[in-house]
Amino acid sequence: MKTYSQDEAEQRIIELINSYSSDELSIVVDLVLQIEYSYGRIGKDIDYNYRIISEEQLSNLERIIIDKLIESSKTLNLFDLTYFYPTYILWRNIDKNSLDIYVEKELRIPSNIPKYLKITANHWSSGQGNGWSFQKDSFEGVLSDEDAYNSIVSLKSTQVFSELDDNAKKLAIAYCLWYERKDEKLNRVDEDEVNKYLSEWKYETR
Repeated sequence: MKTYSQDEAEQRIIELINSYSSDELSIVVDLVLQIEYSYGRIGKDIDYNYRIISEEQLSNLERIIIDKLIESSKTLNLFDLTYFYPTYILWRNIDKNSLDIYVEKELRIPSNIPKYLKITANHWSSGQGNGWSFQKDSFEGVLSDEDAYNSIVSLKSTQVFSELDDNAKKLAIAYCLWYERKDEKLNRVDEDEVNKYLSEWKYETR
């Protein structure tokens, strides 16, 4: 991209946005995020080498990406995308209002709550193990902690729960363990502890 003029770089990125599927969009979003960082619009680390387009052109790309996400969200569950995290970060920083509208709608479906946690939960790792940590208001006002907990518990031992991937299953259990002791100072949940509950949450066919 550095061999292109700013206009050529902008046009090339637009072509990529338009040609990529929703699942592939994170590839170009990774680049757009680097440009955001270079101007200090997102984050604090500024790398001037990524200023391959102007800020005005960057604003134009933001709108194109957000419009594509909003359109895609009408027919797709974006939480199911392979690598949604960078897209989520960009969307959250550029147009949090439209993101919140989408998240609030999707979180009415209990099985989407663990999928959302896969994107937003903090993962920790140390010499003593690894797991996840949560904070109060993990859903930033679009869903209360209590409602999230009750929705996740409703998945216990159901076929819907069995259809979640392993990471989403573990995050569902981890969130419930955290919620049940959320008044304690320690907000971390160890993965080894979560694993002990997997059989209890397992769906048994009759």
